[in-house]
Amino acid sequence: MGLQRFFLFVVLIYMEHWFRASSAASAPHSDLQFIKKLQIYHDIDSKIAESAVKVIMNHLWYLTEDLVSLAFFCDDVPFERKLAMQSALQKPARKLDWKQKI
Repeated sequence: MGLQRFFLFVVLIYMEHWFRASSAASAPHSDLQFIKKLQIYHDIDSKIAESAVKVIMNHLWYLTEDLVSLAFFCDDVPFERKLAMQSALQKPARKLDWKQKI
């Protein structure tokens, strides 16, 4: 049963993220989508989803203000979102607890 749970997670959630991981430009967007999928997957297998969220949260150290701008070069980010990102860059910075916003 444990192996079946693992393969289900890999096929439904992780495999797509793994193949997209080689693109630095799509990393911020891909990681956000992965976290959203994990939240949905929580209904299927909460234990695996919670473990995966803990691991991915430790991986997000690279999301600095400089590197998050790579999302502008990601083909998967809709043009409208890129416009919103550009608009947000014009505003003064505000302090957010980003872990609660995901």
